[in-house]
Amino acid sequence: MSHVIKLMAVDDNELNLDIIDEALSDQYSLELVSSGDECLTKLSEAAPCLILMDVNMPNLNGYETCQKIKSDPETSNIPVIFVSALNNLDERIKGYEAGGEDFVSKPFEPKELSAKIEVTLKNRQAVLEKEQAANDAMSVAMTALGNASELGKVMQSLERIYACNTCEKLSLEILDVTESFGLHCLVQIRTKKDVVSVSSSGNVKPLELDLLEKLRSKGRIYSFKSRTIFNYEMVSILVKNMPEEGNLIDSLAILLNGIESQLKFITLEITKKNQTLLIQKMLQHTHKALEALQTKFEEHKFNGAKIIKKLLEDFEMDLISLGLDEDQEQYFLSVVDREMAKVMALYEFGEIMDHQFQEILDNFTKILNID
Repeated sequence: MSHVIKLMAVDDNELNLDIIDEALSDQYSLELVSSGDECLTKLSEAAPCLILMDVNMPNLNGYETCQKIKSDPETSNIPVIFVSALNNLDERIKGYEAGGEDFVSKPFEPKELSAKIEVTLKNRQAVLEKEQAANDAMSVAMTALGNASELGKVMQSLERIYACNTCEKLSLEILDVTESFGLHCLVQIRTKKDVVSVSSSGNVKPLELDLLEKLRSKGRIYSFKSRTIFNYEMVSILVKNMPEEGNLIDSLAILLNGIESQLKFITLEITKKNQTLLIQKMLQHTHKALEALQTKFEEHKFNGAKIIKKLLEDFEMDLISLGLDEDQEQYFLSVVDREMAKVMALYEFGEIMDHQFQEILDNFTKILNID
């Protein structure tokens, strides 16, 4: 069943009300009242879409009644059409100044009255739609401003989060950020070596930790009553007082993505630092081993030279005592010279090795900054 539009007709003449009722009752639901005072009394309860107003009435005339209707914010948007035998320009100006939408002269043609009512109702509907559109636009604008403000706070928070270089600092920064949104939270950060849990209340309850663990399988975002849990690979946040309205969940999701990225960066930096320390220790150990090896090499080279020198001295002395002829001496000396040439070649190779050892040690010293 279609909605029947309700009108109110105000006239102190009962005959005029009967004429209006007969002309319009097939199209509209009519509330008939006989005075301006009665109109104002019944207006809120009747809630008509349009008022047909007589002008000449006792106590409050039509213009005065219309002015009172238009001065009340609750009824000011109800259109008023004056229906009067007074049809000169001055009366029409008075009707316009009182806030009327149109003027119909008595006696009226029912078709003319119906047409004016239809046009006025269409105009009223258009005005209401524009007002609603304006209100909707304002609501969207205010929401956008709120979201922009919230997003700005998220971006500022991310700058602070990206400045953290340890999991402990990051967990405390997350608490500060969530508290700036008016939230009470439990934050848990998980790495391969450690788990850090902190609470805005200062007290981490075992039951809350148990909930975090058990609800990690419930998806990225899980809400129950006024609480919401955000689950990421390395961080979980239990919000204990999540507002029902607004886009705070979306803002926190953006924030958590940034936190997760920073956690991965921190753990990567820690891994790189540990690897660097390990490599440095290995280099130091190798440096010491090479130094010891060079020292031994120098000792062996020095001892080898002494042995060869002593061997040559003893050989010359023994050669004299053997009483050999000149040819025999030359033979033995040529054998010794030939073998000594081999020894000297090895000695020269040792000198090259010694030089290379020294270059390696110098490079290690530069790497390790060892004086």
